[in-house]
Amino acid sequence: MRDFVRIAFLLIGFCLVLPHVRGGSPGKGFEALLVKDYFKAQKIFSKGMKYNPEASSYGLAIIYSRNDNPFYNKDSAYRYVVIADTNWIHAKDRKKAKWAVYSWTRSGIDSLKQLISDQFFREARKIHSVEGYTQFMKQHPWSRHKDAAVETRDSLAFFQAMDKNTSAAYKGFLNTYPNSSFAAMAEDNFYNSQFYEQTGVGSVESYLQFIEEHPNSPMLPEAERAVYKLVTEPNTLQAYELFVLGYGDNKNVEHAWAEFYQLYISEYSCDRIRLFLEKYPQVPQRESIEQDLAWCSYDLLPNSIESFYEQEGRLCGFMNIEGKQIIPCKYEFVGVFQEGLAIVIQDGKYGFIDKLGNWRIPCTYDGAAYFREGRAVVEKNGKYGMIDRNNRLLLPFMYEEIGEMSEGRIYVSKGDLYGYANENGILVIPEKFGEAFDFSDHIAKVEEDGKYGYINRDGAFVIDAIYEELTPFTDSLMLCMVDGRKGLITRNGTMVIEAIYEQIGYFKEGLALVAHGDTVEYINI
Repeated sequence: MRDFVRIAFLLIGFCLVLPHVRGGSPGKGFEALLVKDYFKAQKIFSKGMKYNPEASSYGLAIIYSRNDNPFYNKDSAYRYVVIADTNWIHAKDRKKAKWAVYSWTRSGIDSLKQLISDQFFREARKIHSVEGYTQFMKQHPWSRHKDAAVETRDSLAFFQAMDKNTSAAYKGFLNTYPNSSFAAMAEDNFYNSQFYEQTGVGSVESYLQFIEEHPNSPMLPEAERAVYKLVTEPNTLQAYELFVLGYGDNKNVEHAWAEFYQLYISEYSCDRIRLFLEKYPQVPQRESIEQDLAWCSYDLLPNSIESFYEQEGRLCGFMNIEGKQIIPCKYEFVGVFQEGLAIVIQDGKYGFIDKLGNWRIPCTYDGAAYFREGRAVVEKNGKYGMIDRNNRLLLPFMYEEIGEMSEGRIYVSKGDLYGYANENGILVIPEKFGEAFDFSDHIAKVEEDGKYGYINRDGAFVIDAIYEELTPFTDSLMLCMVDGRKGLITRNGTMVIEAIYEQIGYFKEGLALVAHGDTVEYINI
């Protein structure tokens, strides 16, 4: 009786199970796939998911990944290929061997994963957004397009940050994508933006605050340079003294000391150098300045020797009064020393050296005049400018003619008109004269509308421009010409001798010879 009951139960169970096993056999589904009977295949695989999910999920992934049937759905294809992949990882070897005949193998699953991921990547490229590529990489870490998706996603995110161009935007990018190939550029842009956001007003205070708050920023040298330039911008002794004594932690302070010294000795003399050393004993270049002082009154004479090098001609240098060579003959030309500096020419270019043979101004100019009052006129490309002892360009290369610095003024001409600039290159008297001359005893001769007069350092006329000729005659008198006749006026324009003479000679022993018509006379002082 017991055996009968057991057999009955087995038959009942077989009858209940057998239809499902046959209806859900993956083999039948793959056979339907071969003839593209997708409806039958989909039905068989769907039923097979309950009893044979390993091969059935693989079959469904194939169906949903193909766009030649109504079941095409890449999301469903993705879901089932993930199931197939997961089942493979946990499946026993018996299962793997059984379903290998239907390509449910490691390589088969991987190939299908790539095929499905390709579809998702194409969709991501159409959307072309940071979010789209991010989602793709999250769902398809195995895709062969992963690197391309990462690079494209990062480039989009980086350019979004660039559009905002703020330190916060770049910081957000770096926090989100620290390993991006754009990270280095984002970091550079972050520091630049941070720097300019905090120093945009361009004040010394803003740069000092940045230095204090961001001591490790790569923009720190830029901030320190800005402080240095702003403080010393007036190019005055007071400005440089303020910087070297008040900003000792600035990395540019040693260079500032060197420039301060050169500016200090614009009024060049041995006493001036000595005074600088006495006043600023802490100067970092003290040893070299002491050498300057030792050589200050030492006479050096230009000399030359025949060239034994490839170039023809003679090479020039400097010797002392005993004939000993002090600075080697290696220049094409040398001038005399003036204000401690001498013009030299190398490779056709002009520069300046000191008495130790050190370069003060490199040979970069097409022409140069001697230093006067710490300033020198230089030429480039047919135009003239002015530099100081630190090679700071005080007047740009835009002038047809520049005079010599005299009493803190230098005449300049642009086009056909002349004006005057001060020692810092600032135009203090507008370009309005037809001709101009150097200052002497606080006045300078100028020409206006074809007539000559004298102006003071502020540009005001002290002798009106009403004379055809006007030249110094004595310490207190000027020779003037009106209607072709000569006379004498004082330095403030007062007429002393009426302009009635054809000629006036110079005073000698209190008398001067004058010619008037056929008459020759003497006038006294």
